[in-house]
Amino acid sequence: MKATVALLTLNADPWLRELLDGVMRQKTDFDYEILLIDSGSTDKTLEIAAEYPDVRLHQIPNSEFGHGRTRNLAAELSKADYMVYLTHDAVPAHDYWLTEMLRPFDLSPKVACVFGKQIPRPDCCPTVKRDIVNVFASFGPDHLTMVAQANPNVTGQAAKDAIGFFSDVNSAVRRDVLVGAIPYQDINYAEDQAFGRDVIEAGLYKVYAPLGAVIHSHSYPPFKYLRRMYDEMVGLKKATGQTLNTPMWYHIAWTLWATLADWRFILRDRNYRLHTKAKYIAQAPFYNAFRRLAIRLSVREELPGWAHNLLSLERQHKKKAA
Repeated sequence: MKATVALLTLNADPWLRELLDGVMRQKTDFDYEILLIDSGSTDKTLEIAAEYPDVRLHQIPNSEFGHGRTRNLAAELSKADYMVYLTHDAVPAHDYWLTEMLRPFDLSPKVACVFGKQIPRPDCCPTVKRDIVNVFASFGPDHLTMVAQANPNVTGQAAKDAIGFFSDVNSAVRRDVLVGAIPYQDINYAEDQAFGRDVIEAGLYKVYAPLGAVIHSHSYPPFKYLRRMYDEMVGLKKATGQTLNTPMWYHIAWTLWATLADWRFILRDRNYRLHTKAKYIAQAPFYNAFRRLAIRLSVREELPGWAHNLLSLERQHKKKAA
């Protein structure tokens, strides 16, 4: 077996059929399996999974789920050469997605992992949509594959962060790497950033494969977006020791700049209807202010536990699943 496509689900009802159909219709010249690991869904996720007899289902209690830990579990349950990971709301953009995700491994045995492009959904909130478009555009055009490796001549922190960047929303990893020297770290968030950094520090290669594209985005309302960003910023600090915190004047200046950029983006985007444009124009300042607030709060060591629980979206999901 060349590949195991591991799907990590929790209440995936809104996307699961589209996801499973998209993975099952992949056109490949190799064998692959689909492994679905569910961590306590209470909606119709398990009913939908039962409609696909070729999908291998493995269930775990929600208390045992971890973003890195569960991906390591998938590797332990697999006998394939490569692990391909999708979150439950990331849908392959075309029928050769899986082929393109594995193609870079032919470049060198030192290629340890691959991450693919993410395309935001048309109705995604513009702050998130613009961010996704810009992040993946920064890695180069879709017809080029980008290989990253350690370079002692790269000394700037921003450049080092770019070399280590990795997203496991849509990713592929050599299984022998995961069950060998570089398993995922068992941390709450940013396990993918920690993994990307570990791969680079081990002297292995990380590849961006833009043709391995999925449709993926989160369109949270403003306060939920604050909580999501708080979790990501706390996770980033724990995983890499890095923080995006800045002096207050820069937080304010960035919020103003980003709001103006969102307004331009909203006005130019033809996927938004007029009333949707008006709503997002009004909300843009809040999204951007909440993002900077999340960054600032994430470095507050004295933040009391009740405040952390209130701010953490991950914490609220675990409470609901318990």
